[in-house]
Amino acid sequence: QIQGGKHSDEFQLLGLRIYYENVNGPVDRVDIYFTDDSFPGIYWLFPKGKRGANIGMAAISATFPQKPANIRNLLAGHLKNNSDIKERVGNGRPEGKMDGWILKFFNPKSILTGNRLMLVGDAAGLINPLSGDGIQYALLSARWAAETLGDCFKNNDFSGTALFNYRKKVDKELGYDFALSNLLVQFARNKTLTPVWMKILSVMISRAKEDKEYADTIAGIFEGTYPSQKALNSNFILKSLLQGSKNIASTAITDFINNPASLIESGLTFTQTTLNVLEEIKKFPKEQGGWIMNTAGKTLTVAGHVIKSISKRRSSTTGKP
Repeated sequence: QIQGGKHSDEFQLLGLRIYYENVNGPVDRVDIYFTDDSFPGIYWLFPKGKRGANIGMAAISATFPQKPANIRNLLAGHLKNNSDIKERVGNGRPEGKMDGWILKFFNPKSILTGNRLMLVGDAAGLINPLSGDGIQYALLSARWAAETLGDCFKNNDFSGTALFNYRKKVDKELGYDFALSNLLVQFARNKTLTPVWMKILSVMISRAKEDKEYADTIAGIFEGTYPSQKALNSNFILKSLLQGSKNIASTAITDFINNPASLIESGLTFTQTTLNVLEEIKKFPKEQGGWIMNTAGKTLTVAGHVIKSISKRRSSTTGKP
């Protein structure tokens, strides 16, 4: 109501979770799962106390083709069919019912301030679209809101103009980060490309297993404690590309030794993926065209932040304003 209309599906996550008690496994580890059926989205298991767990999922609301009709069936299937989850649950039992909600993430067009009004945390859409996490952003935005209010009390001015300083702080500190996260989510919305993304995730997980710094970077992005634009730097990208080359070469050699025809099969798989993309464009030209235009727009937004960031670094180096 404050923002004057319904929140856009483009900036929404669908969340679902159920609590379990008397589960097995470590209490100091969070488990994250990526699967074809829920992507773009994740399943999770968060420890809760000594024997409890929060098991749930989050999926991007607006995908193409459209999201599954019943997201509850996805989580129920995950609980039933994932061998890791079944082992963790063991003889545990549900505590309460499965519950769902909508999580909105940051829309740069959102209204965050007005006369005697500021929106912080979830109310402002300050949620990481890559993971659904929002605690870090809630704490940061509350701090910035408090700082802004301090000045407002000094001047006895709580107008929209005075409170807009809070909005400026949010844009300055988080604008680039959210723009990059939104772009990555936008790429993943096209479910026709899901096989490609699953390969990319496989490469990243392989690298994380042997590179603690790389693993900590990924964990930080998901926790919201490490800004995406600082993490996704040239060093991180280079490591990802090197790991991808290593995985491809290793897999190709092993497959070829075991099955000389595997090279042909790999070529056919790539060809089929390409044909699937072309078929989707043919079947849904309007939706696919919209996805392409939206992706291009978000790419330009990120490029603008990159240019601004480079300009600031140059200015600080030269000492010029």
